[in-house]
Amino acid sequence: RLCGDMNPLHADPEIAKDVGFEAPILHGRCTMGIAMHAVVKTCCDYDSARLRKIQLRFTSPFLPGETLRTSIWKEDETVFFKSESIERNVVVLNNGSCTVLNH
Repeated sequence: RLCGDMNPLHADPEIAKDVGFEAPILHGRCTMGIAMHAVVKTCCDYDSARLRKIQLRFTSPFLPGETLRTSIWKEDETVFFKSESIERNVVVLNNGSCTVLNH
């Protein structure tokens, strides 16, 4: 709701159940933000100005309270990543890549 998305799927348990989820799902922007925090911490020394051109695929909903594990590997200036829900053993962000500028 803070980002202006008023979709009740992210806040109303009854709506979430009506569309087949156990509970409201976390907004994709929030899930992506958690993954990007891992990339900025791991690859940019917390200098977010070095992060450029982000691409990823949302592959499964992420639920509030779950643990997100982001796997990161680097080839030259390109960082690749995927993120999984540990509790459900499911990939929620896949084919992630971004450009990280060197110092």
